Amino acid sequence: MSVSPDIFSRHLRRFFPAAALIFGLAYTFIVPPFQVPDEYMHFARALNLISGNARAIKDGPRMGYNIDCRADYFIRQMPHDGEYKGTGKYRWADFHRVVEEAKAQRGNCFWEIEPGSMQMHVPYLYVPQAIGIFLASKVSPSLSMWLYTGRVFNLVFCVWLLSVALRFMRGSPLRLIYFMSLPMFLHLAGSLSGDAPAISFALLFFSLVIHALSGEGEPTRGFWWITALATFFFGVGKSVYFPVVLLLWLIPLQTKRRADWFRSTAVIGVTLVGLLLWNFLVRNDFYKTPAFPMDPVAQTQWFLAHPLAGIKAVFMGFIVNAHKIAVMYFGVFGWLSVVMPLAWYILYFAVGLLALLLDGGDTDFWRSRWNRPAFVLVPMGVAVLLSLVMFITFTTVGSSHTNGIQGRHLMPFMPFLAWAFFTRGRFAAHYGNLAAVAVGCIVVLHIWALFAIFLQFY
Repeated sequence: MSVSPDIFSRHLRRFFPAAALIFGLAYTFIVPPFQVPDEYMHFARALNLISGNARAIKDGPRMGYNIDCRADYFIRQMPHDGEYKGTGKYRWADFHRVVEEAKAQRGNCFWEIEPGSMQMHVPYLYVPQAIGIFLASKVSPSLSMWLYTGRVFNLVFCVWLLSVALRFMRGSPLRLIYFMSLPMFLHLAGSLSGDAPAISFALLFFSLVIHALSGEGEPTRGFWWITALATFFFGVGKSVYFPVVLLLWLIPLQTKRRADWFRSTAVIGVTLVGLLLWNFLVRNDFYKTPAFPMDPVAQTQWFLAHPLAGIKAVFMGFIVNAHKIAVMYFGVFGWLSVVMPLAWYILYFAVGLLALLLDGGDTDFWRSRWNRPAFVLVPMGVAVLLSLVMFITFTTVGSSHTNGIQGRHLMPFMPFLAWAFFTRGRFAAHYGNLAAVAVGCIVVLHIWALFAIFLQFY
């Protein structure tokens, strides 16, 4: 007996936020402190925001954050993700000892940023974590309480953004849910990472664009205001994500309305101005750090002087970083030193393909033979621009390849590529049953991942 696609989709929209919250909480409490990428830095950023500072602080030749001395002691004493070795369990006894010792610290301390750290963070990505930490600090001196409360507040905020995205998603939500439920994303959401809200805004942005491309009525003024906010918050929140904002031009490409060209261009322009203003405010904080070898001006000059070498370097970035992209896209395990069998990655990839195959873009968008190649080529162009942005801003001058491309950098626009490749058609009659199998596989894989993380650290 086949399950109605409409009934299945309705239940999926209703229950996914709760399921994401449950799995996110599992990652929140199973992954030890500071074993999420750069979480100790995210912790310091949230504390700096609580102290009333939106930017890094200069102290002579040094640069850092003004944070509670208890947190300063805690960060210095506990291992970071880069220091953890998979040959032994997490030092929980040391953790509890340091938490107790930190209670004796008083006042605010200057915590120096480590060489090459990111001072360009946008403070609003840390508001949920800061609120959680601030409230926890009022009821308990325990750093453990601060850290986990901040994690929970970040998770709740991200899940709320995901639920808003699902409300705008036309048709079945399965395709969007697959990207929402990637282990890499849920474990970021269950931490203090500012990347999780940025990716949540990106998924909301994707949902809004698909909503407009569905062809069901003209986009309203309210829709454009919500789209403008989502675009601005993720386009400014992470500078390397800005090229994704250009996908907004797909809306007027579909609607052929002059007003939509004006609105999308205005939103892109405002986002670009916001990004440039923030970069102007922090330029001396970031690029003038002696230990930071990047120089965007010099890199741009080198690129213009050696265009062929520069273009080659931009494309080589995806090849050189292929392993990092694959591991960090499908799972958290490269960062956590949790070695998973190759079969795990193949299985998760197969489930993703199943979800994409079942849930295609059945809209008027595909009636034009030019729209499908445009919808594929534009995101591919955006990926190239992303590598170019990282080459200019985060790569040593004259390098042979873009440095630092990670799987999470590709997450914001991968749904666009996936949505373009498949249409449901022949599977529509059995969609409910097959989609239920895909969802069940995703749940099993998350349980497997959580169990592997538990065995690694406990």
